[in-house]
Amino acid sequence: MRTPPTPLPPPTNSNQDQQALLKTQIRQIQASTSLTPKEKAESVQNLMMKQWNDSHKVALKPQESDSETERKRTTYFSEGDNILGCNHYQRSCKLQAKCCGKWYTCRFCHDENESHAIDRYATEAITCMKCETVQPVAQQCANEKCAAVFGRYFCSTCKFFDDDPTKDIYHCDKCKICRIGKKHKCVERSLESDCPICHAYMFTSTTPVMFLPCGHCMHVSCYEEYTLTNYICPLCSKSLGDMELYFASIDELLGREQMPVEYQDVKSLIYCSDCERKSTTSFHFIYHKCQFEDCMSYNTKLLRQFREADTRIASADSEIHVNLTS
Repeated sequence: MRTPPTPLPPPTNSNQDQQALLKTQIRQIQASTSLTPKEKAESVQNLMMKQWNDSHKVALKPQESDSETERKRTTYFSEGDNILGCNHYQRSCKLQAKCCGKWYTCRFCHDENESHAIDRYATEAITCMKCETVQPVAQQCANEKCAAVFGRYFCSTCKFFDDDPTKDIYHCDKCKICRIGKKHKCVERSLESDCPICHAYMFTSTTPVMFLPCGHCMHVSCYEEYTLTNYICPLCSKSLGDMELYFASIDELLGREQMPVEYQDVKSLIYCSDCERKSTTSFHFIYHKCQFEDCMSYNTKLLRQFREADTRIASADSEIHVNLTS
């Protein structure tokens, strides 16, 4: 009769074995008669920290591997057209975030995937997506065999690349950002603020932003909704665009109206939000036109009304007195 085979021992739990070994080592330290209480406490702490450090080093290895894989991964603005970049920009390089050391195609890609915002101005290293060469920030690949141009536009201040041929981009020193277009009234750091309509922070927003003639800015979608019922900037009250046709229609309307007799000698001291000057004009219940010929805006505020005989009141309050006109 055959002897049955000896059963295999149950699998050991390596984690339980490590915990048991740790407990044994701690008991040995506590039982030692040659150590002072302070030395025992330090020995236990060093033992605990050694185990933590060993496990932490093991946990870091796949993260480092993932980071290197991400660095070498090619991303596209349009894969079908073989245009390198991301959803936000066309470019053939990736940035290494100084804050966390991870590789992303642009700052928006970083901020969408991390719990913190990137400091793009601190960026020191980039990698070429064509030859995978890691190098300092520059417009062209440092690998002579590659020599790829990362973007038609490059800003060494903002660490910004864009290879879109349809964009006319330039860096504004006062705004401290790269902008599209050429003409604008610069309001320093205007983008580093909340949108006056939705109150979202615009500098890191992925929603398109537009600059108003006055230099302030807001989201394009907010502008489109706001201008359905308003024509002045919500921050400085200047006109948002060319109001010539609108003001001409008001001229035509007022030309057909006649004020009641009791108001015909009443005048108004007004302040124009567009040219920022005061002037005196005929009183109206709604509309008051700036009396400076280089302005003639209806974007004005009524400061005071008075009888024509008391023109000295207006003169005392106004920086420049303008002759009364009907």
